Amino acid sequence: MSALGVTSTTVDFTAFSITEELEGGQACLRLCGELDLAAVPELRARVWNACRRDGMAILDLSGVEFIDVAGLSALTALAREARRGHWLLEMRDAPLVVRQLARLTGLQDLPLAA
Repeated sequence: MSALGVTSTTVDFTAFSITEELEGGQACLRLCGELDLAAVPELRARVWNACRRDGMAILDLSGVEFIDVAGLSALTALAREARRGHWLLEMRDAPLVVRQLARLTGLQDLPLAA
């Protein structure tokens, strides 16, 4: 504890990673770990970079082990921005945890492929 009675906390951002690979000339972003509030800025930046460069991005969600409402909200916002911006965003291999949260929050129309 510090002199002011406040403790500091270190947040580990290594619980989430994005690996970019090329599939048929298109960027495939493989998400791994915990898609939560701490991961959202990195996710948005990487998707935007891929879409500006290629006009599309593929999100492979198979490695997502946990998702919170902020992560789901980011996926929803990215899908909406893709429609408005006329670029393609494909979300595939969504694990059960992602599909369940989408269903529980009423976002069944989120383009999640199992």
